[in-house]
Amino acid sequence: MLNRSAVEKRACQVFKKKFYPMFDFKQGDNVTIGSTGNILDCIVHAAITEDFIENGTEVLRSRKRGVPAPRTVRYHLEKLVIDDILSQFNGISEELYRIAKKRRWFVNKVDLSIDIHDWMYFRRVYLDRGFYAVPIVRMLKRLSVHFIIQAQKSIGIKKDAFRPKTTSKNYAIRLFFFLFSVSFYNLWVLVNIVLGLVLNGRLPEKPLITAKMFGNLLITAYDSGG
Repeated sequence: MLNRSAVEKRACQVFKKKFYPMFDFKQGDNVTIGSTGNILDCIVHAAITEDFIENGTEVLRSRKRGVPAPRTVRYHLEKLVIDDILSQFNGISEELYRIAKKRRWFVNKVDLSIDIHDWMYFRRVYLDRGFYAVPIVRMLKRLSVHFIIQAQKSIGIKKDAFRPKTTSKNYAIRLFFFLFSVSFYNLWVLVNIVLGLVLNGRLPEKPLITAKMFGNLLITAYDSGG
């Protein structure tokens, strides 16, 4: 029988080694404490604890060796360029999609909701919870329109989950944190799929590992070499 804890750790090691090097903070070749891997560990820690990057880094320094000072992390974040940020996260998204497509994990048809567009559309209507009101429902039924309205918040995932806090007005930093939260969530989903297949031989119906545990295992995994 497979040891679940060992499988979880190994999966996170593989994902860390695969995806950490896809980030680039423009450090020199001889950087040690301020390496890409160490900076990302600080960002992951701030994300899973919903903390500010400065305080989260300070807390992580008290628990782990080799963690850069908050000002070092801040310095590298302030060097970020929007085009580079978009390029890096596009690459990560494409790699996640490539992995899932290669293994045919998402082959069933799904319903897609697009918030705002200018295309003429006459089929099923998707409405967010802002439209959840009796008069609107009555109107749609009167018009014989097929519709779906989101009636309540999804349980377990908050709007700003996995996103480090910041008071910075630097758009590049705020963009990086937003896209990081999206990628972290997608990685977490992918890891749970892998764990479900390895441990149970099937896609999981619910997460086998929490996002916080996933983040902690990423941080404690061996150095990615980044």
